[in-house]
Amino acid sequence: MSHTFVSENIDPALMPFDPAAEMLARLRTQASNPSTPGASDIFDPSGSMGDDDDMDQDPLRPPPSALPAMLQPPSLVPFGTLVKRQVKLTDKSTVAFEQFCKTRSSDERDVLLFAHVLELIDLARKNEKADVWVVSTSLARKITSYTQAFMYSPQLTAYRGLSMAEHVLKAMRESNVADLPADEETAQCELVLSKIRDKGTNYRNILKTAVKASLEPDSETKNIGSLAHKLVSGTKIASTLQLYIRLAVIRFVMKTYLWLTEETFWLKVDDLIEQYRRDCKTTDELDALNNLIYQEDIKQFDDPANSPHTTSEAPGGWQAVVRKHSANVRPNPKNAQILSQAYSAAMATSGTKRRRIDVEERDDD
Repeated sequence: MSHTFVSENIDPALMPFDPAAEMLARLRTQASNPSTPGASDIFDPSGSMGDDDDMDQDPLRPPPSALPAMLQPPSLVPFGTLVKRQVKLTDKSTVAFEQFCKTRSSDERDVLLFAHVLELIDLARKNEKADVWVVSTSLARKITSYTQAFMYSPQLTAYRGLSMAEHVLKAMRESNVADLPADEETAQCELVLSKIRDKGTNYRNILKTAVKASLEPDSETKNIGSLAHKLVSGTKIASTLQLYIRLAVIRFVMKTYLWLTEETFWLKVDDLIEQYRRDCKTTDELDALNNLIYQEDIKQFDDPANSPHTTSEAPGGWQAVVRKHSANVRPNPKNAQILSQAYSAAMATSGTKRRRIDVEERDDD
């Protein structure tokens, strides 16, 4: 048996709004009730628009109070009641839904919908902020430890080299450091690399400052053993004979190339390390050359055997991994050009000062 819905059985409030039928209803209402304003009453061809109080009204449209009730959009309350039976809503959402159903104009409904759209946008923005990845406290400590060990590694081939931070990150990955972002998380990886670079700059400055202080008269760290101990004190970094030799090489550059500036000092250290690696025919010859610099340092400053500090064996574990990766850093290929220009500028300045002194001495004569 087929079921046919008869319009008489449907709640009038749920009937769809038919503007055409309403126009017919209006016409019949006006015909049966002469007191209802007609078209001739609404518009006066003579130009009379009525009292001044009515000037703001559209002469072709009666006030809303004069419109039949059926001209207003149908109430959504009955239909909303049916919907609430099928959809689970929170108490807050239920109140908002009921308010929406009680509205009787499309403008009011549009305003409510727009308000909820803005609410969703605000929630999405909050979620975006909550999803921003940050370096954890434990990972930050690991970045500090690994970068410091990297910068103090005797095997480091370039202090201002290319991709230094990337090599530190590789060492951390090989050591299975926790909380590191995956390689495909480029933004997160870049944040880690940025922190490594910052730490690298910091430890380069600490190292250079310590070496410079060791050259001062009566310095407590002129002994290379004391200098190494000061640098690694409070850390897990091993103080090895290889570290002593590397510190002697850095100190050799600082006391020999007096024309170097803050910007060019590490470039010269990198250049010297690369030059020795390139010019020495064998590893034994390279080791002997570095040891010669170390022995000269002992003669000039003091034997580390006279210090209360002792060396330890080459470390294993994560420090061995760090040393391995530190040997893969390549120097900046523009180092030689930058150093040549810096040297020429320094010599030109020195020559100008020398000539100025000579002139002043002749004037005194």
